Amino acid sequence: MAQHKTTFGGVDILRLPAAFMVMFYHCLAAVALMALSLRLDLSWPGWRPIGPMIYPLYLIHDVVGVAMLGALMRADVPYLAAIAAVGAAMIAVSWLIATEAEPRIRLLLDHSLFRYRLKAA
Repeated sequence: MAQHKTTFGGVDILRLPAAFMVMFYHCLAAVALMALSLRLDLSWPGWRPIGPMIYPLYLIHDVVGVAMLGALMRADVPYLAAIAAVGAAMIAVSWLIATEAEPRIRLLLDHSLFRYRLKAA
């Protein structure tokens, strides 16, 4: 009995559709939440950090997220559970960067480097 090849270019083709489905449903849930918040006129101050979270998420997902996913896969964590855990961790880290680290770094730079700005005439 012949075995079927399950990788193509190093990518497990049996797990790839599940990963795309998880990403698609996360995006769909985010769009639905945005539409619902507009429809119901939800005003919660917790929505405010979501915008500044996008850039830290973009910066860390490729290195930290892939490293975490690789570590979880080597530990034999089920694939969808690993993707969900990495996604939650990436969102939590980007939230911490956007709400805690970035404002403190900005304040530090304002008091040190940008203290001697040239004044407009």
